Amino acid sequence: METIVLTVKEFEKILKEKLDEALAQKRIPFEVKEEKLLARKDLARFFGVSLVTINDWMNKGLLPYYKLNTRVYFKKSEILERLDTLKKYGRNNDRIDQRN
Repeated sequence: METIVLTVKEFEKILKEKLDEALAQKRIPFEVKEEKLLARKDLARFFGVSLVTINDWMNKGLLPYYKLNTRVYFKKSEILERLDTLKKYGRNNDRIDQRN
């Protein structure tokens, strides 16, 4: 095995070139999906239940949610995914962790 001595600048240059090459070969289109967040009120309207029921489901770990200061938001896609899971496996499956 041969030892090569490089300055930090030379090493950074080589590393950058190799990374650029690798990234150019692996160009994967990156698409950011923007998803509108639902407030508790929106979710209650969606399900046709009261805010108290939404709070109860949150406390039981049945709904995945996000907290921003004192406000609570839900991703519609996660709620629909959770509904599919509940339909498939019933109510006694593992709860989704609450996200604070």
